[in-house]
Amino acid sequence: MIPRISRLRVIPSLQMSILQDAAACRCWRPSFTCSSFCTSFPGGNYSHHSIPVQIGDSDWIHITGMRFHGHHGVLPEETRLGQSFVVDLKLQVNTSRAGFSDDLEDTVNYAAVYGDVKSVVEGAPCKLLEAVAHRAVSAVLQRHPRVRQVDFTIRKLAIPGVPSVVESVGVQIRRQR
Repeated sequence: MIPRISRLRVIPSLQMSILQDAAACRCWRPSFTCSSFCTSFPGGNYSHHSIPVQIGDSDWIHITGMRFHGHHGVLPEETRLGQSFVVDLKLQVNTSRAGFSDDLEDTVNYAAVYGDVKSVVEGAPCKLLEAVAHRAVSAVLQRHPRVRQVDFTIRKLAIPGVPSVVESVGVQIRRQR
């Protein structure tokens, strides 16, 4: 008679090996709810989908202090001379797979997001910061399917031709899929 094993203890080095194999697996499921056995990686034949990993919606990528020169505003001086804008972004992204794999393809490319924001802020003029923010966030959500939610803040540091007693004026928006 074969004894029944009720609980499997995984030693730390084997557990790390399992996690690395799971990251390399082509059928990786973020929910870890799949009950099938994965055989698409070397040494398969065990279910890596039951690895006790907490996957939550609290993963955020921050890109802050992006500075651009744009021509947005209601006043003629703003559109003619342009002005400095500072943008801060928070992107809600499940970073679990990238954490396992250490592969850029498993996350959001910061440089690509920066380029998307830059093309909007330095692109066609808008009268309102709300419109600039909406266009930039729409571009990020459209081009980066891994992004679930975007918190976007844009600030004008000065208004050309208008003396100011404030450090900045700005808009913050949040959009999600």
